[in-house]
Amino acid sequence: MKKRSFTFPSLRLYAVFGFVGLLIFVYLFQAGRSLVAMAYYQQFTAATAPGVVTMTTAQQDAARRLLTAAIRLNDRNPHYHHALGNFLFQLYDASSLPEMERQREDGLQAAETSLKTALWLDPGSAWNYYELGRLEEVISPCDDLSMFDASTSCPGATFFVSALQHAPNHLFLRKSVGLWLYYRGRETAFQIIRDVIAFYTKNPQKREVEFSKFLYDMQLDYESDRYGPVKSIDDPKILSERCLQDASSACFPIPELEGEGIECHSDAGTAAWRAFLNSDAMRIKKIICVPPHLDEYTSASLNVLMNNGGNGNFTARFYLDEQLIKQYDATDPIPRTAAWYEIPFDIHLLQGKSNSYVTIYVRVAGVSHVKNYLQIWGTQDEPTSYSVFNFNTTEDLSLEQGTQTGEYMIRLRLRK
Repeated sequence: MKKRSFTFPSLRLYAVFGFVGLLIFVYLFQAGRSLVAMAYYQQFTAATAPGVVTMTTAQQDAARRLLTAAIRLNDRNPHYHHALGNFLFQLYDASSLPEMERQREDGLQAAETSLKTALWLDPGSAWNYYELGRLEEVISPCDDLSMFDASTSCPGATFFVSALQHAPNHLFLRKSVGLWLYYRGRETAFQIIRDVIAFYTKNPQKREVEFSKFLYDMQLDYESDRYGPVKSIDDPKILSERCLQDASSACFPIPELEGEGIECHSDAGTAAWRAFLNSDAMRIKKIICVPPHLDEYTSASLNVLMNNGGNGNFTARFYLDEQLIKQYDATDPIPRTAAWYEIPFDIHLLQGKSNSYVTIYVRVAGVSHVKNYLQIWGTQDEPTSYSVFNFNTTEDLSLEQGTQTGEYMIRLRLRK
C-alpha cells in the first residue's frame, strides 16, 4: 500500500483558505463591532434630542457613556468624535459656577481634542472646522479682526474661514460665519470673504456677483448694493438722473394736511397684487426719489400699504439705506387689515439726499407659509422702475401666481 502525503501545493492551498477565513472572521468581527457602535450612537442621538443643557446630570452621564462606548468599539468614525466634541462643548460651555471653573476648562479641552480627532479623520468636513471655530471662540475670544493675518492671532477665525472654504455655497455657513467676521472687523471680513470666493470662482465679474449675493444672504442689504456689481436698476448715476427728473413730479399734496405736507411715490395708486414675505431669505427693496428743498420740511415718514397675511406674529424690519427705522414684532404687531400704515423716522436721515434717492429694505423673521407672513401690496399699471424683489429680480415682483410688475406701494411723506 502506498503512503499518502501532503504535497507543497496542498499545504499552500490550505494556507490560503486559512488566511481568507481569518480575514472573513476579522471582517465579521469588525462589522459586528461597528454595528454595535452604531446602535450606541443612535441611542445617544435619541437621548440628547431634547437638548444637552435641559438633561439631568444622570441623563448626561448616561449619554456620555453611550457615545464613549461607541468610540471604543469604532474609533475611526469621525461622526462619533464630532458628536462627543459637540456634546462636551454644550455641556461645559453652559457651566458658569466659579467652583466648576477647573472642570469646565478640562471639559472644553476634551471637547477640543475630540473635534480635532474628527477633523483628522475627516479633513474635508466643513462642520468640523465650524465647531472648532465656535469652541476656539469660547476658549480664546477674538473681538477684533483688524490685525488678523495668521492662525495665532485668532484661531476661531481661521477655523471659520476654513469652514467656508470647504462649503462656500452653504447658506447657513455663509450667513453665520459671514456675520461673525463682519461684526469683528468689516473691512477685514470683506477681504476674507472675497478671498474665499476667489478660492472657487475664477471669473472676476462672477466674483463680484457672488460677493454681493454673499452680503445679501447675510441680510446686509445696503452693503450688498454698495459693494456688489452695479446692476442697471441700481446704477447710482442712472438713478440720480432719473430722480432728478421724477422727484418733483412724483410728489403730491396730502389733502388732510392742507398744504403742509407732500407724499412722493412711483406707484399708480391702485393695489393689484400682493408680495408676501414668508421666509427670512426673502426681501423687498424699494427705491424712493427725494424731492428738492428738504429744508422746508420738519418731519418724515414712510407710508406702506401692507398687512399680516396670516394669523400669527412675526418680526418685520424696515431699513432706510443702512439704518433700521422700524421693527414690528409680537409687542407691536402688523395688523391683519390691509391698509396704509405710517412709519415715522428722523428726517435727518435724508440729509444730503435732495434730488437724489434713498433705498428702503424690508426683511422678516419668524414667518411661515400659512400662519404668519407679511404682505406688501403693489400696482400693475406702470413699468417697474424702482422696485426689486429678493436679490435682483425686477421682472416678477412677487411669488404670487402670474407675473407681477409695476411698483411696491411704499411712499415717502414729508411734513412742514
